[in-house]
Amino acid sequence: MSFGRIGIEAGPLSQWLVNALTAANLPVICVETRHMKALLMAQQISKTDRNDARGIAQMMRVGPFKPVHVKTLIAQEQRMLLTSRKLLQRKLLDVESDLRGTLRNFGLKVGVVGGSRYEARVRELVEGFPRLAAIVEPLLSVRRVMRQQFGRGSRHGASEWLSGAGCVEPSSWGGMGNLFISYEATYPAGATLIVSQQHDWGR
Repeated sequence: MSFGRIGIEAGPLSQWLVNALTAANLPVICVETRHMKALLMAQQISKTDRNDARGIAQMMRVGPFKPVHVKTLIAQEQRMLLTSRKLLQRKLLDVESDLRGTLRNFGLKVGVVGGSRYEARVRELVEGFPRLAAIVEPLLSVRRVMRQQFGRGSRHGASEWLSGAGCVEPSSWGGMGNLFISYEATYPAGATLIVSQQHDWGR
């Protein structure tokens, strides 16, 4: 059986479905949701799953559809890596800020300390307060694990970035320092060039 067009309405599973059907060499098209709804309302068709399927089929036959770009699975994995790392970083800062604010109520000020010295500083402050020490111990344990996993995520993200298929080794352009050049071939219209500069003081 051959298919001229296969229409799928944009939704939570549309990215997975479109990528799977595309890998099977099927002519799949993801339809914009609001455009699809407007077309069904213009035809005065009630909103049901069966009528949605018939409406999408009619759009594929006639042609008045607005295709939606669907990111590749690799792009989704990279996005999930970045969002997961950002989530860990935000929760890590929340735990540290909460500890700082709570201890300040007892006259204990953490002050300006580095990430590696934070836990030792908090233990030093609550040394003479056994009840406070019992309260902050679980928070310090959670912070320690989150800090370790955040470091693993950062290293994994850096290795994925530098070992990607579209990444070029650091090169030197006049007066610009070391440059990392990569591209994302996500959109069919063309690749997106990404240039990040590394100075002596860091990226």
